[in-house]
Amino acid sequence: MKKTTVGTATLCGLILLVTVQSFFLKSANANPYIDYKSVPSPVSPTITILSPGDNMTYASNNLPLSLRVSIDNSSVWIKINRVYYETSWQETNVTVYEWKYYDMYNLDPSNDDPVITEYSAELNLTEIPEGEQNVSVTVVAEGGYAENAIAYSFDVFGSKAATFTVDTTPPKLVILSDGKRTYNVSVYPLNFTVSESVWSIAYSLDGADNVTINGNTTLYDLSEGAHNIEVFATDLAGNTGASEIITFIVNAPEPFPTTFVAAASGVSAFLIGISLLFYFNKKQSSKV
Repeated sequence: MKKTTVGTATLCGLILLVTVQSFFLKSANANPYIDYKSVPSPVSPTITILSPGDNMTYASNNLPLSLRVSIDNSSVWIKINRVYYETSWQETNVTVYEWKYYDMYNLDPSNDDPVITEYSAELNLTEIPEGEQNVSVTVVAEGGYAENAIAYSFDVFGSKAATFTVDTTPPKLVILSDGKRTYNVSVYPLNFTVSESVWSIAYSLDGADNVTINGNTTLYDLSEGAHNIEVFATDLAGNTGASEIITFIVNAPEPFPTTFVAAASGVSAFLIGISLLFYFNKKQSSKV
């Protein structure tokens, strides 16, 4: 009777062992990467890069990196394992979050990091080189679910990139000179070149307030004497450059002598009047 009991217990133990091994073998052989045919619904991370902005231009080599990530866990169990970013000017990626477990042997999760499905960070990107650059944020998540009494696990990857430009160099302006510094008219041709695309151009005449212009222009009604002019331009990043100050002289011709003309007109009228008087006197004498 005892042998039968021992044999039955041994047989049951073997069956249980085979069942457990089969369960874990099926779990281990499951595809470790995401397979949307096996997952009840797609669970891709949502990644938002708030700063730097995509296709933006900045006049600084130091910029904030502001990011937010989340993943939907409404249909399956899932957690964020790692968040890291890569840049075009750094050789290695930088981990900003990584889930850690501490007591896997005692199966006590109380010492593990909390399981999260959302994460945000405010970081600093420093010493960014001039020119077009990019930064990408990657999320690695781990999930699992059960189907027909079989446990499956999978990993989810997601990435988002932003491309931006760093420009800390102000535009260069050169006022084109025609070799003249003295003008005999009260106009001045303001022609200049700019080294890059800009969104604002202005000039200042004799230190007065800036006057916005679209490009080369001509200044009219200038007073006689010496003048100085300077041109400013602001590029797309907000850098403002200035030309050298150019001095020129307006030497307008003397105005036509209107007083002399009036006097000459008066003399002419007097002579004409004398001639007419002489004519009429002569005509009356001939009648007598």
